[in-house]
Amino acid sequence: MWHDTATRRIPNLLTYPAIVFGLALNAFAPLLLDLVGAGEITIFLGATGPRDGLLGFGLCASIGLVSFLVRGLGGGDVKLLGVLGAMLGLSAVLPVLFNTLIVAAVVGIGNWIIRGTLIARLRVLAQRSLAAVMTRDFDVDLYPFARTEAPFGLAVFLGLALSPFIELHRILGLT
Repeated sequence: MWHDTATRRIPNLLTYPAIVFGLALNAFAPLLLDLVGAGEITIFLGATGPRDGLLGFGLCASIGLVSFLVRGLGGGDVKLLGVLGAMLGLSAVLPVLFNTLIVAAVVGIGNWIIRGTLIARLRVLAQRSLAAVMTRDFDVDLYPFARTEAPFGLAVFLGLALSPFIELHRILGLT
């Protein structure tokens, strides 16, 4: 998180080993902890088996890849989401993803307010969207601004840190 905030880069040296470690954790930790009689710890760790780790990785990496393709996230952010899914597994990652989404929106909008560009961005987005609908030309770039303007690692960290205490999807009445 600190490196992303300072440099807007998340090094591969951190993300690739973390993905492998997360998948290994989900594959082997439940077996080892059951052998020593501490199976309850797997609930705390989120390690629920290799299938859950792979599904969590797949979901998070897919969401990240789609966001990368529409210019929402950078490559390091995509890998960071993959780490999150591989470490937590599918069953534990969903509330974290939702918290991260809300935190990222608040951080992004706050960033635009601080820079004084929120109204201008909304105006451009509204004008381009209306023009696309009126002319039925959807090949236009609706959002012509820079790819990532706030560190996504911060949003992931805060979403993860908040998830044991606050499940925003429940507070907002979405489940």
